[in-house]
Amino acid sequence: MAIAEELDGDDDGDVEDDGAYELDGDADGDDEAYEDDDDALDVEATADDAAAAAAAAIDDDDDEVAAAAAAAEEEEDEGNEDDDEGIALLRELFEFGDVAVNEWTHLGEDEDVEVSGIADDSRVVLPGDVFVCVPGATFDGHDFALDAVAAGAVAVVCEGEIEGLTDEIPQVVVSSCAKALGKIAAAFYGSPSQQLTTVGVTGTNGKTTTTHLIQAILAANDVSCGVVGTVGYEIGDGKYEVPNTTPDALQTQQILAGMIDAGAGACAMEVSSHALELGRVDECDFDVAVFTNLSRDHLDFHGSMEKYREAKAKLFHKLTDPARQRAKDRDTFDNAAYFIEAAGGGDRVPIITYATQPSKEGQADVFVSDVKLALFETTLTIQTPVGEFEAVCGVVGKINVTNIAAAVAVGVALEIPLDVIAAGVEEMTPVPGRMELIDEGQPFSVIVDYAHTPDALKRAITSLRAANVRNVITVFGCGGDRDASKRKEMGEIADTYSDIVFVTNDNPRTEDPYKILDDTMQLQNMCRRYVIVDRWYAIRGAIAMAGEDDAVLICGKGHEDYIVVGGNKHWFDDRVEARDALRKVVAVQEAGVDTQNLPWGRPGSVGNGNVLDA
Repeated sequence: MAIAEELDGDDDGDVEDDGAYELDGDADGDDEAYEDDDDALDVEATADDAAAAAAAAIDDDDDEVAAAAAAAEEEEDEGNEDDDEGIALLRELFEFGDVAVNEWTHLGEDEDVEVSGIADDSRVVLPGDVFVCVPGATFDGHDFALDAVAAGAVAVVCEGEIEGLTDEIPQVVVSSCAKALGKIAAAFYGSPSQQLTTVGVTGTNGKTTTTHLIQAILAANDVSCGVVGTVGYEIGDGKYEVPNTTPDALQTQQILAGMIDAGAGACAMEVSSHALELGRVDECDFDVAVFTNLSRDHLDFHGSMEKYREAKAKLFHKLTDPARQRAKDRDTFDNAAYFIEAAGGGDRVPIITYATQPSKEGQADVFVSDVKLALFETTLTIQTPVGEFEAVCGVVGKINVTNIAAAVAVGVALEIPLDVIAAGVEEMTPVPGRMELIDEGQPFSVIVDYAHTPDALKRAITSLRAANVRNVITVFGCGGDRDASKRKEMGEIADTYSDIVFVTNDNPRTEDPYKILDDTMQLQNMCRRYVIVDRWYAIRGAIAMAGEDDAVLICGKGHEDYIVVGGNKHWFDDRVEARDALRKVVAVQEAGVDTQNLPWGRPGSVGNGNVLDA
């Protein structure tokens, strides 16, 4: 209103002053200039015309003033809306989030508090935030409530009244802060998943590549699609790291809201079993749910394969709207039937199956009928309910054929034209650390992959076998403080399907690295197997041993650029180390060093020692 008032005052004054001056001055001057009556009549007529023109100008100015005032008022209202954006009332958050409150303390029935943000980490609290005291595996948010208030939190959500807080800080007592967090976050950010076409992908392996394939297909359909997953999350042109495959409940809502702000119309999200079990995606509304596969992993958290499978199935239990939601299941394993049933067996929402096995032709809705594998590309023919197409994709390996089929099934479910789906598949580029080729012009292949489960390791090795390489040289290790039961199985798989194996470390964390190696080697023989604790040396040893048409497969870390030893992260990137080794090993070999066996030495010499540092 201040702007409008300023416009009204200035314009009214200017119009009145200027108009009076022009009329009086022109008329009086004209009258004085002409003494003849006829001339005077002409002058009067001219004066009348001038007066009429001036009056019209005044009317026009009045209209402009009114329009300007209205625009200013509208702009002020919009400005107020902008000021209010990101502001919510505390009670409304709980009402709109449908959160049951056990007790409101230090807040009268007719009182409320403006909230400008939500935080569950006292270190990132901003003035105006409400702090949610979420108990964690290591820390309890209740212990940091005082720190949060000191940082500017205006209210605290807790599971019991916290002592030491002043009466000026409202405390909202709920039964579960973890569950309340997701609900009030969704309410605060306007339930962003409902404003996007949200696709959730779950399974032990293949989630990352599948979500990026979905992104590529949607991009080909002119839909901007964000991605949330293991390699980070993508919003517009920005890429950001996250600590977990699926962020916590608050981060998830923030990321989805950020995608909308960046102009996204869709999101492809990796949904981990941890996220489903811990309720991180309880407030996410998925349009499509995808199951990739299920194999041994995370039993340290879930306790059994059955519990692990039950956690994954929670994504499909969320599907209830047949007009909008779809389920995608892989029609290959017995697990597929379980997830189909979790989605209602077709009675609750439509289900689309996909497969790559020849025996499933005619049974699955989306089927890969022909595949040609090469180290640099994959050519495949895919049948769908609306026709078939052939595509050449830069995503390589037999392991990724299934991921392509899954993404195509999503495209079919979203009714994207088949030629657009094909274009999206062909435009897909390899995901960092997922069967990623490292090429420095060497006469053999080097591939870095994230495979860190028995099933993924087997698929990665056999994918190279299918590409007709001469020898597969595998470098792998098992992570510490994780499911130890899979170690010996991974060791056996590497030993069975590889020609040469380098067993090394992969994020030992707080475990003894030698104990991890012992667990891993239980089912291996000692023929063509090398045990090198230091991953740096293991990578260089494997690459130096490779000959023409061999393939060196470095598994376990993929896109990661760190290694965790003890409680500390150290920089380490398999891809960078592989490139460094490829560039230097030629010089070592040209110097006459025999790198085909360990330890390295010069032909005809004895006791030269290890020259890996050369």
